[in-house]
Amino acid sequence: MKKIIAISTLAILASANVHASKARLLALGENLETAGSLYFSDNRNIFLNAAYVNEYKDGIYLEWGSEGQTDIGNTARPNNKADTDTAPQAEGGFLKSHNNYVYGLHIGGESYITHEARQYLRLAYAEGTPKAHQDNQIDGFFGGETGDVKWGANVTYSNTKDDTNNMSQRSASLRLGAITGKFEGFANIALMNQAKMDNITATGPTAKDDFEGKLGFELGGSYDLNAVKVFAYWRHAGWDQESNTAPVILTPGPTGTGSVYNGKAEFNTNRIRVGAGKVTALNDKANLFTKLEYVMTKRGVETDDGDADIDDYYVPLTVGLEYDALSWLTVRGSVTQYLLSQADNDYDNSLLAGQGTANPVLSPGVVANYRPGKRSFATTTNVNAGLTLKFGEFAIDGLVGTTAGNGDVVNSTSESGVLSLDNLATRVAMSYRF
Repeated sequence: MKKIIAISTLAILASANVHASKARLLALGENLETAGSLYFSDNRNIFLNAAYVNEYKDGIYLEWGSEGQTDIGNTARPNNKADTDTAPQAEGGFLKSHNNYVYGLHIGGESYITHEARQYLRLAYAEGTPKAHQDNQIDGFFGGETGDVKWGANVTYSNTKDDTNNMSQRSASLRLGAITGKFEGFANIALMNQAKMDNITATGPTAKDDFEGKLGFELGGSYDLNAVKVFAYWRHAGWDQESNTAPVILTPGPTGTGSVYNGKAEFNTNRIRVGAGKVTALNDKANLFTKLEYVMTKRGVETDDGDADIDDYYVPLTVGLEYDALSWLTVRGSVTQYLLSQADNDYDNSLLAGQGTANPVLSPGVVANYRPGKRSFATTTNVNAGLTLKFGEFAIDGLVGTTAGNGDVVNSTSESGVLSLDNLATRVAMSYRF
């Protein structure tokens, strides 16, 4: 019966050519850290290069979900993502053109970069309750075309407060982008990033967590060489944090997590992506996506008790395919694997918490789950799949196969390869072009 209903529903769909969502990016092997793709077009690119508002004007875009991942910074369940495949963040907005200009509004979006920084603090007063994570963000867009240059700007702002629990957070950023000929460039700047919680009593004695962001930016661009599209991306973030919490030992062992670091710490992180990608038309229905890149991350921590350098690099190869199987159905999939990789973590033993260096419990406030020494990344092969159902100018995107053997929805990096009609498409999004 489920098959009959599914097939009958798909049979009434008309044709359209709308592909745009987080689900599509993930299905083609992209990450959500950069918000969009550095080598192919997707509506999520407006959060990486604001000039893409000109490519996706006159549209409504929604990412279905709930309040998303609210356990940011909780040491019981640490997570540095704004949302996950099992708990997608609800967000959406529109872009509208007027003469040569485009304007738009997007609500509910949250920055992976901001969450990655704030997760080093506890920023939690009780498990299962709201945290001092970026929330209720508003994005305003404005762009246009001047001669042969497409340009765009995006301003984001988030401000929440909870007097009962002495919690507050604020963030703001500015994104600028341009597209001209074969060149694309962008500069995204963090204008403000603050979070604090005082008198945390639910997790122990009176305590506090303070986070003060410093200079943060994303710089990058791409150039189409016809044979391939080369790209470069540099993300820098820095912040000061101060924590005063009771030590909480959660999981012993060299890969466990403990309490946040008690005291003041200064963080600086840099991530560089350099690579090349290409979209090749195999025929009038199928496109082949290939990408090879080098990703390097350096994290530096300075505290009164010691310093830490947490570095890594990897070279992922991604091959994907997108196929217009029918007028109302597009299917896609990809495989990614690190060809080379290395983690190189070096930090003072004084930054280890708990049972000493022989069997340490690491502090997420300083070194998180990064084990000392050098090692390659393990189990880096990942396969994803997705589809788009098209109702004329209306489209629904989703991931396919993010299902465990028992039928539960899991993240796209730990799926069991089960195709289930109970949750055929997960991380669902919709778009409508008018």
